[in-house]
Amino acid sequence: MATSTIKHKKSSYVTCVTEDLPSSTKKKLLEKDTAFLKENHIPKFEKANSKVDFKLAEFNARCDELEQSVTEHGEKWHQFIEKIVEKNNEDIAKMRENGIRRLKEYQREIRKLLASIHEIILQNNMIAESMNVRDITEYESNIQKYLRISLDIELELPTFVSKDIDESKMYKKFGKLKELKIQGDPIHTSESANDLLDNPYQIATFSTGITELMRIACQDTDNAWVTKKNKPTITRVNIQGFVKETVTATFWDHPTDNSISKEEHLLYSDKLNRVVKDNQKTKPRTTAPQGWVPLGHNQVIC
Repeated sequence: MATSTIKHKKSSYVTCVTEDLPSSTKKKLLEKDTAFLKENHIPKFEKANSKVDFKLAEFNARCDELEQSVTEHGEKWHQFIEKIVEKNNEDIAKMRENGIRRLKEYQREIRKLLASIHEIILQNNMIAESMNVRDITEYESNIQKYLRISLDIELELPTFVSKDIDESKMYKKFGKLKELKIQGDPIHTSESANDLLDNPYQIATFSTGITELMRIACQDTDNAWVTKKNKPTITRVNIQGFVKETVTATFWDHPTDNSISKEEHLLYSDKLNRVVKDNQKTKPRTTAPQGWVPLGHNQVIC
């Protein structure tokens, strides 16, 4: 796409530059660019590529080390948990042994008393059946001692009260992984305006008829929109210097800036009404917020 510039702010001449060059000049430019790329950019980018390969290998190796460290640390945690589980199981085993021993001792005492009661009953039956008056008269009751024996036994079964596991706290206690940081300038492959104007070529110089030139915006390769100081008009002149079109704005002063949109429409700033206008549309392209006025066009409005 063609671009243009001004020799001097107050000059009445416009110098247009473009990339549309003769084939012989283009060939020289091509050969020059090719040699420059081979001598400068290829080594630089190959070196950068090798550096990234090294960083990739280094990064992968570090990730392997991190995984190994986390795994080993996790195994230590597993061992600690296993020790806790083992200790609790040992306590349960001791409690089981002690509880069974005491219950069986109690059971043995009950069985002894039960056998003693059976023996008394058997003796009493034999006395009663013998009809021996002497044995009957000498009999003394001995059941009071059994009435005084308490047979109640309270057994409070053991329980395990587990605590809720707070995963977030456990995660923090386990350790902290430092975040990855990659520093470097972003790579942009799209061409900027400066890239396109590295080697401008003059294709024409023509008079605009304006002595105090304020702003200029090139439209395609053959036209330019120009403004004059303190004049509310914007004029389109062609490469031969002929006026092709004039737009009269509603403000009293010259527009603060003008540019060309993607659709090749003329855009100009009206600071009095705080708008950027499009000469092909009735409505403004944009309106500045209250307290602001549009001055320069930082980029083409599409």
